[in-house]
Amino acid sequence: VIEVSLGTERIALGDPRKAPFSALHRGTGSLNEKVNFARFIFSKLKREQSLGQALRNAGCGTTYERVIRPFLQGVFFADPDQVDAHYGQIVIRSFVTGSPGIPKFGVGQLSQALASRISDLQLNVRAERIVGNTVQTSVGEFDARDILIATDATTASQLLELGQVCRMQGCVTWYHATDLNPSGTGRLIIDGQKRGPVFNSLTISDISKAYAPSGMNLISSTTDLGTTDSEVRRHLSTMWGVETRDWQLIAKYEIASALPLHEVGKTLTQPTKISDHLYVAGDHRTVPSQQGALFSGSLAAQLILN
Repeated sequence: VIEVSLGTERIALGDPRKAPFSALHRGTGSLNEKVNFARFIFSKLKREQSLGQALRNAGCGTTYERVIRPFLQGVFFADPDQVDAHYGQIVIRSFVTGSPGIPKFGVGQLSQALASRISDLQLNVRAERIVGNTVQTSVGEFDARDILIATDATTASQLLELGQVCRMQGCVTWYHATDLNPSGTGRLIIDGQKRGPVFNSLTISDISKAYAPSGMNLISSTTDLGTTDSEVRRHLSTMWGVETRDWQLIAKYEIASALPLHEVGKTLTQPTKISDHLYVAGDHRTVPSQQGALFSGSLAAQLILN
């Protein structure tokens, strides 16, 4: 269940099992449009079309413009008209059938869990070139039976000496602290009228209390690149319907190449095995997302072990 900011209202919309009457609110589109969206999720799509066009063709109308489009812009960091329909449908389906969540003590727990299973992990070493079964690095050469390049798209292309790099999208994540909780539900909020730069926002400490000290609340918001704190505060005030001037900016993380753009016509998966002993993994090889990165890494590991 998410909340859509429209005018001075915040309208809940989502899984009918959790919000059974939310689909009836006309502000987020007609019931027929929402039924059309439900049909779209599991429909067979034509190739070579954008996700935005496919959703408009499916008859999602106002629901697309006020809910689906602004929500997806916060998922892809791009307009759905730039995104391949088949890929976009898979991502939407994962939201509908899965259960989104966050690590209790932050996403760093994931890398810590992976690192804990490696006996000889060397950090702050730059891989510069791969020659046969040898990796040339900033601290010397390493020989290996198999080599797996599990990096961002640009680094992987450089190490594989590929000329083309997939287009990347950037974003900024803002963390503000406040003693007054604007939510209390832990729901993601989007702006159905696109009145500012914020893609989405939520009180992340409602989901995990470990994200903020006792008596305080942590608000996590995502924007496009090139946005100022004052612009973000103004838009958050509009979306949440509260005063934000006293919110304390805790951190701002700007990632210029946060997510590969899966453009119209691009295949869903790229080869994992490059040669007999060379493999590559990452969300740029499959569905751009943390989920896609994990799937790609698991596939590469299985190929190497087998």
